[in-house]
Amino acid sequence: MRELKHINNKFILEPVTDDLLKDVLNIYETNEEYFKISMNGKPSIDSIIEDKNAMPPGLNFNNKKYKLISINGQYIGIIDYIMNYPDEDTVYIGLFIIH
Repeated sequence: MRELKHINNKFILEPVTDDLLKDVLNIYETNEEYFKISMNGKPSIDSIIEDKNAMPPGLNFNNKKYKLISINGQYIGIIDYIMNYPDEDTVYIGLFIIH
């Protein structure tokens, strides 16, 4: 795992880059029941990339956020959200997984 800058007991949201995909997969794999229901199987790097890039049609990709959640330097979750969707004053949370 890559070393993170952190502030004690503060949650940090970090954009998911290609070098962090395995860290995301580790978190996905701790939520086996969710993926049995939602995907009928096990998550993979390909399914992470699909989640990271999934967007409703016609929206600005700059509003899409797919981030690792860390606390005290440890990755503990994933959040995927879209700002200003479905309307200007709303944040749509598409995925929220905690290890």
